[in-house]
Amino acid sequence: MEKNFILKDVQITPITKERIEKKIDKLEKLSSQILVSNFLLEKDNSRFIAELKINLKHKTVMAKKESYKMGVAINEVFKKIPLELIAGKAGIDNEIKNDFIYFPELLITGISVTSGMDSIQILTIDALDFAGDNLDNFKNLTKTSPPCIIIPHDYSSPKALINICEEHRIPLLVTHLTPIDTRNRIEYILEREFALSTHIHGTLIDVFGMGVIIQGQSGVGKTEWALDLVFRGHRLVTDDVVKVIKLRDGRLVGEGIEESKKLKYHIEIRGIGILDLQSMFGMRGVRERKALELIVTLYEGRCETLTEITGIETRKYNILGVELPEIRIPVTFGKNISSLIEGIALNKLLKLSGIDSAKKFDKELIKVMKTHKKGKTEDIRQ
Repeated sequence: MEKNFILKDVQITPITKERIEKKIDKLEKLSSQILVSNFLLEKDNSRFIAELKINLKHKTVMAKKESYKMGVAINEVFKKIPLELIAGKAGIDNEIKNDFIYFPELLITGISVTSGMDSIQILTIDALDFAGDNLDNFKNLTKTSPPCIIIPHDYSSPKALINICEEHRIPLLVTHLTPIDTRNRIEYILEREFALSTHIHGTLIDVFGMGVIIQGQSGVGKTEWALDLVFRGHRLVTDDVVKVIKLRDGRLVGEGIEESKKLKYHIEIRGIGILDLQSMFGMRGVRERKALELIVTLYEGRCETLTEITGIETRKYNILGVELPEIRIPVTFGKNISSLIEGIALNKLLKLSGIDSAKKFDKELIKVMKTHKKGKTEDIRQ
């Protein structure tokens, strides 16, 4: 694939170009459908973010920030899960390289397996009973290079297992949940850590249960209309930058990029300043994340852009290979954008229930026109 690099105000050095080419090769192997991704560039030891767009069809590239992770540190993941470390502390910085959770019942018996490589292992009570305190049984666990091993809290830790974990620098963790609940909690976290992601400039808000991204040029009024929607009882997810991740089932979920919870749910209104919506509205007015269903694009009404009249044909907006309905609204003085966005969300709910108002109206109108035409023809004949 020929690569054309388009970066504004950024000089592409040979090293940077080589890094981008390697990243593109990795993305091409992952999926031929990737149109937008992220990539982190460095220049003069200072980081800056530029947009990386990869269009495999037209063979063009633009730059942004890294979109997927090759590994996640154990200590970062298990801050979110109640687990106790009892051995293998030297390996606490081991990287988790995939989101697969492995139950090594066959492996612990000595049977060769091909699955579970570099995966977290969860030992059940039955597996621990079988292994007893046999060193050879527990040595089998190291064949798949697990980043860590998890055992139930209500089972005395075998000394042989502790020795193996210390020797091979494998963290041994104790869970107070059931093995299935532990797996589900870890998979939920890892799925989001390893998911393909991108960033979109816009505001994400939950309107009648529909995840709506409001986007448009700077100064068009995205944040102001989002604030009005919160006053109407809807819930803000994030403003200005939306991190979008693609889950295994193909769904897109949006959330904020703030690393500190104290920075979440703040918006900036020109002429007013910073507002903390969580403090103002409580949990009624905000939520942590939301699945995406709609894209609403605001643009200045005087722009020479075609506007949809009937709503029969729906525009599509592609994010990470997933197409979402896009509705474009011209912004003019006096227009109530909040009411329009509420109408768009309710109309989407109607479509999900099997009612397409535009197509239903069009079908009935054609029926009436045919009847009217037929009546006129009969009058002429008489």
